[in-house]
Amino acid sequence: MFMYWIVFVLLMVFQCRPTAAYWLQYSFPKGYTTKFTCMFEGKVPIANAIISVTTDFFIGLLPIYLFRDLRVPIREKIALGVLFGIGFL
Repeated sequence: MFMYWIVFVLLMVFQCRPTAAYWLQYSFPKGYTTKFTCMFEGKVPIANAIISVTTDFFIGLLPIYLFRDLRVPIREKIALGVLFGIGFL
């Protein structure tokens, strides 16, 4: 998770070359006149959302493996599954 955070922050910070162009390209009244290039802004947040949803989904599934080996009646297992399943909402 730490590496994911580092990569995401670096992508957000360095998506324009030079870096200052990200903030200065829309400066008013005169725009940023130095030549610059930027990545499409939609790629990084979409990738972040996909990774976050995927990891949240798998972390939400972790309690299922604990319930499988739990030595309690089936009704209590179902109740615990519903209780932890609320986290998916």
